[in-house]
Amino acid sequence: MTSSLEVLRSHAIYINPSFSEKPIKIPSQMYPLTGTMEVFSYGNTLPFPSGVETDTIRQAFDATEVDVGYCYQNTQRILDALVAAGVKNAVPYAGWLFVGDAVPTHHSFIVVDGKHIIDPLIRFDKMNLEAYANEDGTKTPDSIRGAFTDEVIEMMKRPHSEVMTFGQASPLNYYVAAKCKPSEAVARFRKLMAAFPKHPSYQNIRPDGTNKTQTLFYEKQGKDMYAPKIKPKGSL
Repeated sequence: MTSSLEVLRSHAIYINPSFSEKPIKIPSQMYPLTGTMEVFSYGNTLPFPSGVETDTIRQAFDATEVDVGYCYQNTQRILDALVAAGVKNAVPYAGWLFVGDAVPTHHSFIVVDGKHIIDPLIRFDKMNLEAYANEDGTKTPDSIRGAFTDEVIEMMKRPHSEVMTFGQASPLNYYVAAKCKPSEAVARFRKLMAAFPKHPSYQNIRPDGTNKTQTLFYEKQGKDMYAPKIKPKGSL
């Protein structure tokens, strides 16, 4: 049985037997939101239209340095860049990101005009995912992780707007979220981890939300994952 996400008026129900025996409800104590639930996907978002305003938004996004594994900080940086460029219709959101059949993770991103997504997360639909298939079991987790990080590193050398979500959401992604400032989002995440140190979405992830793939990404570039070059505003 594959996973499914059912969106109702005030909440969403996620079913994935390989992840949880019981359906997951959002919002809930274990999967909270900071306000009224909204859902964004490939089907209800749109590419940015051609024009001067889109060029301004793209330039601000492409010029902003982002760090893998720091979605709250990245959202604040991009918001700051958009505001500096005179963009007034960008709104920060936070909630739960679903990528294919993977477990949902807490995530922060930006919505422009209620229908365009800006999310500095590499789009998996733009990657060579077939290269990581392991149906015959001949590949090790480390070899898959290594090849994956190599491709991500190469992709991140290109403009953000070409390889990350800029406008229409990826066909693989669903965002179940609410309007939320990045500083509030990271505080919510820390509170959640304190309340549920064995949270089902973070069983194989460190308490700070990082994982082995993110660590390898930084190691291959000789960078310190815990010392991003640009410090965020507040305590992100």
